[in-house]
Amino acid sequence: MARLSTYKKEYAEQLPAMFENGESVIEVCANMGISRDTFYRWCKEHKRFNEAYQRGLELSEAWWEKLGRAGSLGTQKINAVTWIFNMKNRFKWSDRTQIESESAISITSPMFVDDIGKDGE
Repeated sequence: MARLSTYKKEYAEQLPAMFENGESVIEVCANMGISRDTFYRWCKEHKRFNEAYQRGLELSEAWWEKLGRAGSLGTQKINAVTWIFNMKNRFKWSDRTQIESESAISITSPMFVDDIGKDGE
């Protein structure tokens, strides 16, 4: 027999504020008294809850960005390695990799040129 959902419409209104101090999903779940599975099921079943969750993630990331900025300006002491690790894992940040090449490729084989356009030979 299926259990009745404990979801309430007001959760969607309350959810963004639950993330505004950098909280993670599991911290919000603990505060709400629900499991992570329940949280993600509600995201699938309730559009407003999912939208509120997306807004909450933005607020959480903004909180962590402010902390990083304060650390880089020296107004707050932070562990930079821990901060970077957190941002990469929680918010999918990554190191920027850029590859540039000034090499040119030219094909000069006459056999290759002769074979262009021949079908099945």
